[in-house]
Amino acid sequence: MSALNIDQIKIDISNHDYEYVKMLGSGSYGNVFLCKSLKYYDFFAIKYIPKSKVKDEEYISLIKLKHHHIIKLYDIFSESDSTYLVMEYCPNATLKQKGKLDYNEFIYYSKQILEALFYCHSQKIAHRDIKPDNIFIDKYDRVKLADFGFAKQFDHSTITNERCGSIMYCSPEIIKGVAFNPFQADIYALGITFFYMATGKFPFPHFSIDNLKKAIVFCQIDFNKYNINSEIQNLIAKM
Repeated sequence: MSALNIDQIKIDISNHDYEYVKMLGSGSYGNVFLCKSLKYYDFFAIKYIPKSKVKDEEYISLIKLKHHHIIKLYDIFSESDSTYLVMEYCPNATLKQKGKLDYNEFIYYSKQILEALFYCHSQKIAHRDIKPDNIFIDKYDRVKLADFGFAKQFDHSTITNERCGSIMYCSPEIIKGVAFNPFQADIYALGITFFYMATGKFPFPHFSIDNLKKAIVFCQIDFNKYNINSEIQNLIAKM
């Protein structure tokens, strides 16, 4: 992002009583900045999205979903050619950054993630981008499921061909290009996430896209290479 754009973003958010602090992260659909509210004297994560990439489903999902393990959306505003989502700030990194967890940590965080995803699915919303990068830890050491840019509402019996998300977390059906249930695909992606949480590594080789796709389709996971609690291993295998 150019300095000129950053300067414009600073102006945009200052029009709504926020002060730019720093960039927190960037992606294909937007960038997230740490900002300070001049009204509430607290920090927020503000997601900047060019209007050409705005996906209504993201903020519709966050408005609809009210749960203590799902990131809170506090405000939405638009300036010129951009939309901004004001969300709670989680200062304790992501599960991707935490890497391998010990048994107690795994149980503590996994229960919270399951609660969040169960709630999403009960509201007929599939997240469609479950991965450790999108699971944040707040200042109270609680999980917050975030990044609903691919989220979409479906009936539970829906079979779809819509493909999205990161390849490492895509189910075999998605890789093969056949129809799949988006809620089941979320569970599969969470299984891959749990594997990362338990080992600090990914279950499939990813030195090439072709090899990664083949490994996913044939589900070539060698649990013997890792020291994983047997109950956690069984849970991951089922997912």
